[in-house]
Amino acid sequence: MTSTRAGSSDVVLWRSLGMERPTWRSLVSWALRLVLVAVFLFAGLTKAKDPQAFADQIRGFQIVPYWAATAMALYIPWLETFTGFGLLLRRFVPGALLTATFLLVVFMAAVASAWYRGLDASCGCFGATDVGTTYSRVLIRDGVLLVVIVTAALLGRQRAAA
Repeated sequence: MTSTRAGSSDVVLWRSLGMERPTWRSLVSWALRLVLVAVFLFAGLTKAKDPQAFADQIRGFQIVPYWAATAMALYIPWLETFTGFGLLLRRFVPGALLTATFLLVVFMAAVASAWYRGLDASCGCFGATDVGTTYSRVLIRDGVLLVVIVTAALLGRQRAAA
């Protein structure tokens, strides 16, 4: 009986805070989102420090014209940063997960294209800290991040449906 009272007082506490008691799914989803927050904030802020170097890395992929690489180097780091922050705020999580997915798919397509064409382009995913990373490692890392995004989304969705 004592455990029942403790359980019901626990539910009362969470509801008094305007929240439901977290489940293992919501906790895992939250932990995965924190991993994504760290990755996207680090990636965005690292590139935002030196947009010229990031523009040069984008140009190395030989996909977009000079002016577009410059514009992307100014925009993408802040999109990644805001995506990271969006993953922290419940209201913005679905949009942030969608944006993170879009960014990773575009990055993976660019890396695969450069690899296929035999280019020696630096990934630039994490600014100067990412120099020398092989294409295969970048694609595996981004693939793992996509799995993390999908898992966080599915676990969060099951929480909302429950």
